[in-house]
Amino acid sequence: MGIKAFNNPSDFVSKFGRAVAGDSTGAAMPQPAEVPVSATGGTTSTPGNGYKYHVFNSSGTFTISSGNLVEIEYVIVAGGGGGGWDRGGGGGGGAFLPGTIPTTDLTPGPYSIVVGGGGSPGTPGGNRGESGTNSSFAYPTGPFVAKGGGGGGSGPGQGGIGPNGGTSGFASGGPSDDPNGGSGGGTEGSEWGTANRGGTSGTYGNPGFKWGTPAQTNYTGGGGGGAGSGGPNDTSQINGGNGTTLPWLLPPHGDSAYLSGGGGGGGDAVGTGGPGGGANGRSPSSPNPAPGGDANSGGGGGGGSGGGATSTGTAGGSGVVILRYAV
Repeated sequence: MGIKAFNNPSDFVSKFGRAVAGDSTGAAMPQPAEVPVSATGGTTSTPGNGYKYHVFNSSGTFTISSGNLVEIEYVIVAGGGGGGWDRGGGGGGGAFLPGTIPTTDLTPGPYSIVVGGGGSPGTPGGNRGESGTNSSFAYPTGPFVAKGGGGGGSGPGQGGIGPNGGTSGFASGGPSDDPNGGSGGGTEGSEWGTANRGGTSGTYGNPGFKWGTPAQTNYTGGGGGGAGSGGPNDTSQINGGNGTTLPWLLPPHGDSAYLSGGGGGGGDAVGTGGPGGGANGRSPSSPNPAPGGDANSGGGGGGGSGGGATSTGTAGGSGVVILRYAV
């Protein structure tokens, strides 16, 4: 007797699988139903590009009701560091942490999202700007955490060690080290602080800069690092480092789709904030008060001037969490 042929090979595989499992009917094996993702939370939009976006400008809950058909892309941005006081360094941009949840890991349920705030500016007496606070997405395969940017260094910065100078003193930029670190802050702007350095960075940012050279105007703090560019931390630059973006971010997100820019240094001159929400530094002629890092950008705050009412730097920008999936 000859062997029966199957015109459709996949039909044979399906019936064979049923037989191995003890099912003699030869019926086709059932396949899991493909269910589009249904989720709530944050500010939602469907801009017509085939995706639905969830933007969290403040802490909240992302709830997946159902779905196993598509992956979820996300970016988590922490708060930017505050600018330093008196010839202050610019604050570093918050960590910019992108990722993807594959379809195999999609699990219905409510998941907490925390959006970090921007760091406060440095205070009189030489305390550097405060670091931004962390943002996070508490998913089962995580949690995914982005660390806040480092604060800008503050004057006086007359060299030496301790709070007034040296690589670990308050005149140097604040760090944003790993795990999940962002960008470091810039140094205070006094040129006698030769040992001062921009703050160190983590995987998701760049180091801050040192005070400006004579060509950039003396007595101006270094710019904070950004997610797209920054130090080395012994490089002189008063402007903040560039932020960064992703191909799928939209113009309303952050600063024209850029996030986590470094703040500019302040002093005799004004360092420009980096694209991605970084604030400009301040000079004695700057308006008072002045804006800090852009809200929901993770941008660093601007450094304070060398005197007068504008001595104080500005705050870093708050973070943001953005998710999207195909619909």
